[in-house]
Amino acid sequence: MDPVFVDADLRFRSERCASQEKEHRTQKCKSTFGSDALDGCQTKLRTYLMIEWASGLSFPSLDPNSMTSLQIIVFDVCGTACALHRTAVREFLPLPHLWRPPALPRPVAGFFNLGGHAVPVLRLDVLFGLQRAEKDAEEDLYQHLILIDRFNASGTSALLVDRVLDVASVDPSRLSSVREEGTLNGCVEAEVTWDNRLVHLLSVERILLAEEQQALAELGRQAQNRLSEWAVQA
Repeated sequence: MDPVFVDADLRFRSERCASQEKEHRTQKCKSTFGSDALDGCQTKLRTYLMIEWASGLSFPSLDPNSMTSLQIIVFDVCGTACALHRTAVREFLPLPHLWRPPALPRPVAGFFNLGGHAVPVLRLDVLFGLQRAEKDAEEDLYQHLILIDRFNASGTSALLVDRVLDVASVDPSRLSSVREEGTLNGCVEAEVTWDNRLVHLLSVERILLAEEQQALAELGRQAQNRLSEWAVQA
């Protein structure tokens, strides 16, 4: 798959799939029960879906092996392929303007305002000790943010990556487990081959140490307080 995506396509990929699935179900329901199936007759619709489930039919927009495969988000950090479980990711975003308070730790790239919430942005390259062979300022313009909700108790956070590469489905049997003591805090839970590349599957909960999570939560509270001071009452 071409690694160059349009940011809007990345952000709304899952929404398009859901829309296509809904349209497919609607058309099949009409052809099975008649056009009145959508006129408040929910019983017919539920019955159709139960028949469809039992018959093992799949939708063209969905992976026929999706019930047994594992969906992962594959991304690049300084030439290293990493991944997260699809269920751990909220959405993708192009890199917005970040504000960086004084004395901010190097692993924190800054904060951005998302609907009135100060969202911290973490640099995975710094956390993992990775460096690019050559620094290209233009490449920074095309970096992506991966929003995650289950990082810590402080709320939504974002991971700064060079590029989101794919939303892939892999066979769980292809995963190679990694010993917890083999990586810092056991942040790599498995490895898998994707597009002839070795991909490190990360555990969101283990990317930061407990002390680092506490420090990030405190920085987030400070940033949120600063953002709240500029809020205008309606």
